[in-house]
Amino acid sequence: MAPQQAGPYGARAYEGARVILIVLTAVLLLTAGGCACVFWAARGGPRWTHAVARATLAAGHVTTALLRPGRSGSRNRSTSDDGGSD
Repeated sequence: MAPQQAGPYGARAYEGARVILIVLTAVLLLTAGGCACVFWAARGGPRWTHAVARATLAAGHVTTALLRPGRSGSRNRSTSDDGGSD
């Protein structure tokens, strides 16, 4: 029986993909856990759920702020006409 080959990209690429999968799985589990704590804390859960909920909401706000392109200054910078009458 011939030894098993690593494929065209080698064993290092496989290990790198495995590490990325582990990291993404951990991020997904932390996100799901944070959302569950926000839900539980909103319904009067234990004190630690309130702390985790605050951290989750803060991380969400930071992520949103970082992903918005060029939002420094005024929030209403739109120059397009929205069709409404004031």
